[in-house]
Amino acid sequence: MQKFSTVILSENYSTSEVLKLFVDGIDSLEYINAGLNGQEILDKISALEGNSIFIVDLTQNKDEKLDLILRISKECKKCKILALSDNPSV
Repeated sequence: MQKFSTVILSENYSTSEVLKLFVDGIDSLEYINAGLNGQEILDKISALEGNSIFIVDLTQNKDEKLDLILRISKECKKCKILALSDNPSV
């Protein structure tokens, strides 16, 4: 079975750790550390050969992350994006 490379972007340490545990608990997902810089994340996802998943926490820096989501969705056709937030106003 092909593994989905999974990149997580969250400034909140506990959110990031919970998401990593979730990813580690699913056999078809593989966590990839890409840092917190948008360009680094885009470069990392672009370099992945197979399907990938980008999990992004919109709680902080929402506008920057929405721009990154737009860029990734245009440039990385094999990447699925999951946006989340613990803030209902987002």
